[in-house]
Amino acid sequence: GSSKWQEKVEALSVIERRLTEAKTLGGVYSAPLVTYLSSQTSGFKISNINTLKGVIAVAVAAAQNCGDEKFSRPAAWELLKQFGDKLSDKKTKDLVQSLLTSLSECISPLFVVKRMKNVLDKVKAPVAHTYYLEWLKDAVKEFSFGAFPIQFIATFCQEEMENKAATVRTAAIEVMGAFYHQIGPKLVSFAISDDMKPQIKSLLEAEFAKVGHDPSAVSKATRQGEGNISGVGAIPRQDIFSLLDKNILAELTLVEGKNSWQNRKAAIEAVISACEKSGHYLEYNKQVLELVKALKGRINDTQANLKPLAVGAIGHIIASFESEPGNKTLKQTAGSLLLGLADNKKPMRDATVAALQMAVAGCNQASGESPTVDANMLTTLVSPISEALANVVGRQELLTWLMSHLENLKGGESCAELVGPLIVCMQDKTASVRAVAEQLLTALMARAAVTKGALDKATRDLPPATKRSLQTAIDKMMSIHGTSRRAAPVGKQSSDLTASVEIANIDTSAYMTEEVVEKS
Repeated sequence: GSSKWQEKVEALSVIERRLTEAKTLGGVYSAPLVTYLSSQTSGFKISNINTLKGVIAVAVAAAQNCGDEKFSRPAAWELLKQFGDKLSDKKTKDLVQSLLTSLSECISPLFVVKRMKNVLDKVKAPVAHTYYLEWLKDAVKEFSFGAFPIQFIATFCQEEMENKAATVRTAAIEVMGAFYHQIGPKLVSFAISDDMKPQIKSLLEAEFAKVGHDPSAVSKATRQGEGNISGVGAIPRQDIFSLLDKNILAELTLVEGKNSWQNRKAAIEAVISACEKSGHYLEYNKQVLELVKALKGRINDTQANLKPLAVGAIGHIIASFESEPGNKTLKQTAGSLLLGLADNKKPMRDATVAALQMAVAGCNQASGESPTVDANMLTTLVSPISEALANVVGRQELLTWLMSHLENLKGGESCAELVGPLIVCMQDKTASVRAVAEQLLTALMARAAVTKGALDKATRDLPPATKRSLQTAIDKMMSIHGTSRRAAPVGKQSSDLTASVEIANIDTSAYMTEEVVEKS
């Protein structure tokens, strides 16, 4: 090879240009190319900065223009070993970051991240660590979290958060922030460990609060590495028992002794805290059913202040499961949960409504985001709710909550079960309960979620005096059946537009206040 660096740089730029123009040769020639570059530079011992930049630029061009042939992994590893530490030089750091991105695209981010950990373990210069972490933060945005081995990176970042240099510590915290922005609270379970220094923990928490959670950020990924497909970045669900004391079941059921209620209270609080720690991301297993059973027993605890905690804990657990096991657990607990609404104490009724809300909508909404409701969960609740409405206590809260989920109620047999109980609620002695029951039933009729036949069946045998008092409302419901445009089948617009408008304008403020003016 020529000893004059200018000639070397000229030759390198010719190779770079040829690779870029051909667009598909980088993969085929990756192995021989790296061998050639190594032989021309005495094993990559390059003292001249311009030659060094030229060599890295050729490697980047090859990685960016692979074609159908894969880039050789041994060749890629050789490049990372030789040039990874060149991140510490401002003159070469941009090129090295381009190399990391190109190799992530043509092999995978997983490959690059694991190899770079080995490289950086041998590099002392804090600036190299800082620039690598800054690259990683951008790469998470560009490839999305699914392409990365998240637990591996979380461990690496925890080590970097102990670095003496403040810039490295900050950059490591920002990498975890980039993951949190896409993943949300589920990340917390392994981003923040029990043995972490309080100072680092509070810096991480502050970063998470600052960046927030935006699930749509994942879809903004601009690059595709092969790792995106295989679920590399899958986040494991936590086993709740790994987050709890091994005596938890015994503590939950301990009733001997005057102060045993304190043990039960601490145990229930520990369950809630474990759900939160997992980011409401738990795996479903047989043991969890034992836990739910023990918590169900606490809904009737002799100590009144434990009852709201127990329904809350069940809500947290259901919200932590995937849809199917969550629904299964809800079926097993719905009856017991709804007993909380028949309680004379308002805190218990409020806690029950909050638990129902958690069950159907989960706990991981980003702030300001409207909750995504699981319609199947809601359907599961319709039958037990129909039974629960027989209790006069709690009707107001239950109907108001159900009304807030009108959009998500599936029509059909399940909703038909509500008709009878709603007619009973329309005879409640409290005006606001009557108002919301009528409003809910009217809306269900307008959306054709229940049939005229179901309403007729529920009102046919009412005592004459009752029937007279409800007749106006019943007639109105019959006349607007199926007119709400949301429920009308596609292409069939309701002819009775006035009724549609009337439904759209139902005044929801009426049932929020206690004193509703009686209809004369």
